[in-house]
Amino acid sequence: MTPDDIPPVCFIDDVARALRCSTTTIKRRLRVGTFPIPSLPSIDSRRRWAGEDVRQFIARAPAGRLRRVG
Repeated sequence: MTPDDIPPVCFIDDVARALRCSTTTIKRRLRVGTFPIPSLPSIDSRRRWAGEDVRQFIARAPAGRLRRVG
């Protein structure tokens, strides 16, 4: 997924594809409080993120930005 392909509002699957990691990695980082992108209010208890925030994170982050915690 390229930055141009990121939707305006992303759910966890979209974020995982954009960051080239698994949804498990994102859930783990959320659980321990180290996921670097702030989320929007949830819909139907599903977390979501602004696509622009995801694009900005990708533009600023070095390669290997999300790895296993611990």
